[in-house]
Amino acid sequence: MGGSAGNSAGATGSSGAAGTSTAGLGGGAGTIGGGGGATPPDPNAAGLMPLRHLSQAEYLNTVADLLGDTSLTADALPEDIAADPDTMPYPQPDIVGTLAATQYHDAAQKLAANVLTKLTTFLPCNANGDATCAQQWLTSFLPKAYRRPVTAAETGELLDLYKTSRVAPLSLSINDAFSLVLRAILQSPGFLYHWEMDPTAPAQAGPIIQLDSYAIANRLSYFVTGSMPDAQLFAAAASGGLSTPDAVAAQVQRLLASPRAHPTVESFFDNWLGLDLAQSQPKDPTVYPAYQSDNVKAAVEAEAHGFVDNIVLAGSGAFADLFTSTQSLTNQYLAPLYAAGGGGGTTPSGATMRPVTLNPAQRSGILTSIAFLAATGGADKTVPPRRGKAMYTHVLCQTLGMLPNVIPMPVQTMGTTRQIFEAHDQLGCAAGCHTLIEPFGYTFEHYDGIGQFRTVEHIDPQNPATTAPIDSHSTVTVDGKPQDVADAVALSHVIAQSTQAEQCFATHWMRYALGRLETPEDQASLQSAMSAFSAHNFNVRDLIVGLVTSRTFRFRTLAPGEVMQ
Repeated sequence: MGGSAGNSAGATGSSGAAGTSTAGLGGGAGTIGGGGGATPPDPNAAGLMPLRHLSQAEYLNTVADLLGDTSLTADALPEDIAADPDTMPYPQPDIVGTLAATQYHDAAQKLAANVLTKLTTFLPCNANGDATCAQQWLTSFLPKAYRRPVTAAETGELLDLYKTSRVAPLSLSINDAFSLVLRAILQSPGFLYHWEMDPTAPAQAGPIIQLDSYAIANRLSYFVTGSMPDAQLFAAAASGGLSTPDAVAAQVQRLLASPRAHPTVESFFDNWLGLDLAQSQPKDPTVYPAYQSDNVKAAVEAEAHGFVDNIVLAGSGAFADLFTSTQSLTNQYLAPLYAAGGGGGTTPSGATMRPVTLNPAQRSGILTSIAFLAATGGADKTVPPRRGKAMYTHVLCQTLGMLPNVIPMPVQTMGTTRQIFEAHDQLGCAAGCHTLIEPFGYTFEHYDGIGQFRTVEHIDPQNPATTAPIDSHSTVTVDGKPQDVADAVALSHVIAQSTQAEQCFATHWMRYALGRLETPEDQASLQSAMSAFSAHNFNVRDLIVGLVTSRTFRFRTLAPGEVMQ
């Protein structure tokens, strides 16, 4: 893109006291783009584009597409980190330090060794052609590895490396020389980093730069598929066919219709709602023996992924359906968890996930799924603050104030979980945040720590026969007003129609797409994406199209101190 690739521009989101929104929508709950006389966002603005390297998933997907190699696992690569579990829960690559560089070196070494076992089919020529074959290979391979056109100097440097390795003092064999050059490519900035430069001068208007077709192709592909562009995207970039919003829209619609989009959608929901934690949250085997099986946990993950895929990619695409649909998937391992508490239905045989209609009196969309409830449930009981916080911060984009250094344990030990926490909320230290999040958490009290439905709760560990009825009624604040809800099913229906939730959802998709928090320069783009979302009855696919065709996805602003060359 013609800039100094060393300028990494991060972004920070807005912050506030407990109960304020940081959804990047320019105002409080239910507003977008400012209000009350606020200055309208600049439609020509664009946010920063941070310099970052491939994430674990992107690296693995890229070498699978580039080399046909799926031998590596995420453990072999530098760890991704989430900047803030509440506002930016989407893991991003960290700075490449000594350990990360060593891991990339070792990964390149393994991949190159695997290529050597199939060198005759990997090369477009006879390896015995030596330098002539090396040049032919670099000419065809390097643009794919760097995901853009390469310069003669870049090809020449690698060809010189090949030639030098073949003579004294190294005197490598032809195979080892090819391996050396491949290792160099796989550890180069051109392969590891998202900074795909077109050889032509970038279009610039003041501090705003239009991303060239190769940068758009890569940004689009890695967002939607988590991997390098396919042949059609490369062809579109080569022809300059990604310079208009309509052209970009056509490509994203094509990619969303392909199986390659499924992992991206699944990853978004895993991180946004913490669904992936359903696999790792510890559960007491004496309290929840049914959740100790790997088969059950695999089914929980498969159901959550299948549910969002079926709505977002294969079905209606409707935001509301994510929170109201009772159409899901189950198998012989998962069905008993949904049948608990009188859920009804037959238990299918086998591990294959099969369509099922869940009890609408007990279940309503993703928030009443086993995955969400197990991820936010405790080890041996429910934890209303945990479930409430997920709703408050992730679904409604609200922020909490600073937590006190010491939070005392609940003083009441007998009674229902709700009664214990309600007593705890009377403590002064708890009033600041628990009274904000726990009203949401109480609506989920009909579900135990692994998401099984229940109508009563055992309240005396010394006398299991002692029970009390569940009270899930609560008053929650959504769209800036208090709303009485009977339970989590009712809450899910409120969320399905909530302007605040729709805007928060759009904001999270922008954060996921850009790999950073939104800034004031992104506001017009977020507003335009939200308009596309609204205009198409809040279809998630149209929201994604709106995001990738927005100004801030197709343009960028110069980073502080960046000088164009």
